[in-house]
Amino acid sequence: MTAPGGEDDRVRDTAPGGTGRRNSARRDSTIGLICAVLGIFIFQLVLGVVAIVFGHRARRAGSGLGTAAFVIGIIDVVLGVLSLASWHSTGLMSV
Repeated sequence: MTAPGGEDDRVRDTAPGGTGRRNSARRDSTIGLICAVLGIFIFQLVLGVVAIVFGHRARRAGSGLGTAAFVIGIIDVVLGVLSLASWHSTGLMSV
């Protein structure tokens, strides 16, 4: 769609000095951090992987929250693997 100034909306959002990349990094870091924090309590493996992916994307754009999401996502995955190993070693898998 063309904006009133004759400029295409897609071009305006991603133009140099625009906020397209910054908003994307902010969105990715927010999604990653929410998934990472939730992943501590539930669905560690799934939410941890999502947090790692979104955190990595935000880190590439220079977001500090993206780094936090990435690190906490790794912790989620490690906790998920350890809980699965513990669950399997106690024999609860056969119940």
